[in-house]
Amino acid sequence: MDSMATVKVNGTTVASGSASASIPLVLGANTITVLVAQDGVTTTSYVLTVTRPPLIAAFTSASSVGVNSSGYTASGSTVNLTLGYAPPTGTNLTVINNTGIGFIRGRFDNLGQGQAVQLSFDGVIYRYIANYYGGTGNDLVLQWASTRACGWGYNAQSQLGNASAATELSVRPQKRHGVEQAQMLKCED
Repeated sequence: MDSMATVKVNGTTVASGSASASIPLVLGANTITVLVAQDGVTTTSYVLTVTRPPLIAAFTSASSVGVNSSGYTASGSTVNLTLGYAPPTGTNLTVINNTGIGFIRGRFDNLGQGQAVQLSFDGVIYRYIANYYGGTGNDLVLQWASTRACGWGYNAQSQLGNASAATELSVRPQKRHGVEQAQMLKCED
């Protein structure tokens, strides 16, 4: 190779034989221009189009994960969610399993924190809530939406029982306010 040869990628000089710096890709078509001057004078230009598709998270079982990544940037992207099985009651779905220590950077353009999500399978609609702090605290998880607090007790000494006169242990959905957290369980519809 000629010592006068130069390479530019999107206008930035790249050392001959080396890789360019990372090129951020937006959703959809991205144009990358490569200009090669083999002798320092004669140039050849190449134009590449790279298409970044949306993330497709297809859940075919409870263990399906859309993406495993050590750090993830969601900003400027969209996510398409599909359900390919009937999830058991209470099943959470992991869209992004972020194995890095940081949080997911940004939000998908079509999926905000706390947004309600409806997925259907075989004519049945399953309701979820998007949580960018789910899983280990930095994962994007669709949490089962029909989860609520429950109370338990023996109907004695202000315990939360079944409102009967019998002294028996019962677990029931709790819709009252002011319940001590120590008396709370997770119940699912």
